[in-house]
Amino acid sequence: MDSTNTRISIINKSLSRLKARTITSLTEASEQARKANMFYDCARKSALRACDWRFARVQVALTLLGDIDTAMNNPTDLSKQDVIDQFNYLYAYPADCVRLVKVYNNLYSIFPEPYGDRHVEHGAFAKHEIMRSPISKIQAIACNLELAKAHYTMNVTDESQFDDMFQDALSWTLADDLCIPLTADKELQQLIHRGSEICMEEAKRKSMGESPESQPRVSPYESARSGGNCGSEYEHSGGNPLDNL
Repeated sequence: MDSTNTRISIINKSLSRLKARTITSLTEASEQARKANMFYDCARKSALRACDWRFARVQVALTLLGDIDTAMNNPTDLSKQDVIDQFNYLYAYPADCVRLVKVYNNLYSIFPEPYGDRHVEHGAFAKHEIMRSPISKIQAIACNLELAKAHYTMNVTDESQFDDMFQDALSWTLADDLCIPLTADKELQQLIHRGSEICMEEAKRKSMGESPESQPRVSPYESARSGGNCGSEYEHSGGNPLDNL
């Protein structure tokens, strides 16, 4: 399936969750197509940020902007003068990153928000800051890790690269965004929002390698109606879990 057909499929899955009319083209003159196009990109980035998706996972060496030793001891080396007080190293933030999972080297790892600054090896805390660099004015990562690398979620825009679980999660996120603009139904929006949360919780468990076989299979709709366990599993059948409304 090409990227355009995949996007239409994701949008139609979202619309079906809302019991709204589906679309046949991204450019058709319908309220559903217009609103879906308006909210789609924001929903895609939001869904990407929600989980450490394997299909979008990247691990790269960070580009050094400056280090404190060179800045202090060799001020003529202007390529390494971009530094921030209280940190030894400043690295460029990856341009295609939508969620920074961790910064690390061979000895230490730093987990940014929502995990909080914490150092997971050798017992000491490793702080970091994400801010604009003082000289180049680009988004940067300041830390005390030499030869730092980053593990992050890439801003994947090609729908043909989306895995099945992400397509399902994105359809829930988009349905959550579209519910009030298209239906003005606050009760339905609560059910859709809960379904989106459950879908993301399942994705997070699977991204950490947890076995789904040990969890009961309950649809997001059933869990939302009953106030059920956040850890419930459900089948990704592509059908509308709200059919029983």
